[in-house]
Order: sequence, then structure tokens, then C-alpha cells
Amino acid sequence: MSASSSSIPASTIRGLRWSMITTVAIAGLQFVYSGIMSRLLTPADFGLMGMAMVVISFGSYFAHMGLEQALIQRSDLQPVHIRATSTVAIGLGIVVTGLMWALAPLATLLFKEPGVVNVLRGMSLTFLLNSLGATSQSLLRRRMAFDLLARIEFAAFLAGYGVIGLGMAWAGWGIWSLVGATLANLLVKAVAAWLCVRHSLRPPLRWAHYQPLVNFGGAVSVVSLLEYFGSNLDRLSIGRLLGTFTLGLYNRTFFLVQLPLYHFTDSISRVMLPSYSSLQHDIPRLRPLYLTTLSLSAWVMLPMAAGMAVAAEPLVRVVLGPQWGAAVPLLGPLALMVGAHLLTIYSGSLCESLGRLRFKVWLQVGFIAGLSAGLWLAAPYGLRAMVFTVLLAEVLRHLTYQVAIHRYLQIPAAGLWGAYWPALCTALVLALVLGTAQNGLARLEAGALLQLLVLMVLGAVALLGQLAMPWNRTVRISLYNELEGHLKPGTMRNRLLALLGPAPAVLQPS
Repeated sequence: MSASSSSIPASTIRGLRWSMITTVAIAGLQFVYSGIMSRLLTPADFGLMGMAMVVISFGSYFAHMGLEQALIQRSDLQPVHIRATSTVAIGLGIVVTGLMWALAPLATLLFKEPGVVNVLRGMSLTFLLNSLGATSQSLLRRRMAFDLLARIEFAAFLAGYGVIGLGMAWAGWGIWSLVGATLANLLVKAVAAWLCVRHSLRPPLRWAHYQPLVNFGGAVSVVSLLEYFGSNLDRLSIGRLLGTFTLGLYNRTFFLVQLPLYHFTDSISRVMLPSYSSLQHDIPRLRPLYLTTLSLSAWVMLPMAAGMAVAAEPLVRVVLGPQWGAAVPLLGPLALMVGAHLLTIYSGSLCESLGRLRFKVWLQVGFIAGLSAGLWLAAPYGLRAMVFTVLLAEVLRHLTYQVAIHRYLQIPAAGLWGAYWPALCTALVLALVLGTAQNGLARLEAGALLQLLVLMVLGAVALLGQLAMPWNRTVRISLYNELEGHLKPGTMRNRLLALLGPAPAVLQPS
């Protein structure tokens, strides 16, 4: 079997490897940085920063305007398009920074905290600094140069947060150390990215060079804004209809299930848009790439979600504490909802790469309308009913995406179903194994920590062990092909290939 049997290009594999390394490394550095800063600053400092970030996050939807996606998605990129993107990015950065600076006093109407005004004005410079490096960073992503991006992010984090942030905090600058760290991080990234990918800053004079960018980027911004409202609609509805305590219960449970699943997906999704975009006019190659990434991601995420649902009680008791017992019945449906939502990210990236933004807009409008009505009807029945409503809405949105992709990529329904079948069977078997084990441990009155550790080890063994089962034949073939096509020859490669199946000729799909 040759490397041509692989569905994932080598550039995508390299991008995934560097993206995952970056995600894990930055997460570890953030953990250390947060621990030190928590000892140097007060909760009030972090509270003010949190207030400012709510406004900054909302403003970013208007400042970015989908420029990164537009630059990555365009198939016939010329130097004039790069100049137009840079001009629009810097112009938006200046405008949004100015507006945020001028309108900052209005934030006191929202937070009733005068101190947020100056912090918000300082943080408004993030839009300008982001705009300076946005085009170069987008070009690096388009070129799948995730190794360079990783080095830039590491250097920017160490300089911005490790040197400037910690240094200012140690010197007694208080909350301004948080602001300084953020701005220094963005400045280093902008300068380093431009040094790696230098481009002309001369603005084009013809509107025709801007129109496609504005049209596509504007549509991406509309979709992003709708997704922002859709992703926060559950919290808004639960808070208004069921109260602060119930919302806190929901938020902590949601955070618990999202954390392990999100980092896995985020490191992959950042690579898939440029990968899909590079093949947007080569449907025969794009089709197996999408199916392979969807199938392998589902095979990891859905069993993880099922395992978290079964291990809900010891997981909640160990991570959140015994006082959070009311979160146990919520964790299962929330884990499945987060799994479906994260799988939907791949579908959304594919639609962006194909330029199918009108469909994304209408789908998100329908999602918001349906979820709003469902949450209002479910509210009288309590939090659990509202959680199941969110789960149902997320599954329906995901299925709607697949119906559209069935048409866009001309994938037979059986082919799409085949991407989910191994993951669903594996998740069911995993749930049965862990459920049986947990009942036995509970009868033995094992402690919550011991239960969780045993279930985690048993879950990993049960997941990998199922690769030998008939329902995972296609997953085993995919893994075999990708490992054979991309791993360098050596002992480890030979051992992994031997574990995944018999001779290559036998593993050829029919």
C-alpha cells in the first residue's frame, strides 16, 4: 500500500501536528502564568479585566470582518488582493479602536463600575495591533506554515505574558500588567508575522479589488455574529428564566465537559479551513478528506462524551466537589451536545471553504429561532428539560449541515452514515463497559477518585481495544493508511501498523 492511499495531505498532517503542539504548550504556559498572576494581583483586578473582555470580544466580530477566512478561501490570490486585505484590516482596526475609546464611558451603564472605562480604553488598542499582523498571519495559515506560527506564538507568549506581564505585576502595576501583557503579546506576534511574510502596505485604488473581500468577509462576520448569539442564547435564557443559581450550575457543568473536548477540536479546526480551501475545486480529493477527518474525530469525541456521561457522578465529585451533585444528571446530555457542536465546526469550515455562506446565515437564523422557542417552552419543566432542548437543537443543526454537504460534495447518504457508524457503536459499547464497572465500584463503596481513575484507564483500554472489532474496520483502515502514508519508516511505525491489522493487501477497502 502506497502513501497515495492516505486521504489526508502531508501538509495537513504537519499542520495538525504543530497545531496540537501549540495548543498543549500554550495551555500549559497559561496555567503557570495564571497561577503566578493570581498571587500577584487581586480578584478585583481580574474582575475589571473580565468586564472589559466582554465588550472587547463583542467588538472583535466587527473588527475582524472575516478577513482571515476571505484571504484563506480565495483560490486565485494575487498581490493586489493581499494589499486590499491589509488596507481593510488596518482601517477597521483604527476605526474600531477609535469607537471603543470614545464609547468606553457607556460601559458603566452595563457594569456599574467606573474603573472599567480606562481599562477598556487601554484594551481597545488590541484591535489596532491585531490588524497590523492579521494579513501576514492569515497568509501563514493559508500556506499551512503552522511550524512558523507555533514559534511566533511561543515567542509572543513568553515576551508578552512572561516578561512584560509578570514584570509589570511584580513592579506593582496591578491590572495594567494584564493590559500590558495582552498588548505586548499582540505586538510581538504582529511584528514577527510581518517579518516572516512581508507584503506591501500600499492600498489599491480601485473598488473592484475590495468588493469580493468585503462581500465574503461581511458574510463571514454576519455568520460569526449569529453564532455568537446562538452560542450564548442558552445562558441568557437560563439566567433570565431560571435565575442566577441555576445558570451557575449550568455554566460549571458546561465548562467541565467542554474543556477536554474543545482543545482537541480547536487544534484540528484551525488547520481544516486552509486544507479544505486548497481543495475547493478538487471535489474528488476534498470528499475523502472531509469524511476521514469527520470519521476519526467522531470516533474520539463521541466515545469521550459517552464515557463522561457514564462517569458523571465521580467526575463531578472529584472535579467540582460534592456540593455540585445537582450537576450529575446534566453532564450526560451536555457532553453529547458539546460533542455534536464541535463536530459541526468541521462542517462549518467546509461550507466556508466552498463559499456557501448564504446557507450558513439562514441555518444559523433558523437555529436561533428554533432554540429560542424550544427554551421558552422547556423552561417550566426545569433546567434538565432546557439542556435536552439545547442538545436536540445542536443535533438538528449538525444533521442539516450534513444534508447540505451531501449535496455540495455529492456524498452518498451511506457514505455520510459510514462516518458516524463506528463512533456510535464504539460509544455504546464503551458506555456499557464503563456503566457496568461503575455500578460494581459503587457497590464496593470505592471513593470517587478511585472510581474516576479506574474508569479512565478502563475507558482508554476499551476504546483502543475496539479497533479490532468489525464495526471499526473502516476506522482501522483509515488509521492504517494515514500512518503508513505519513510516518517515517522505523520500529514504531512497524509496530503501529502491525497492531492495526494484517497485511496491507487484506486491509484494502472493497
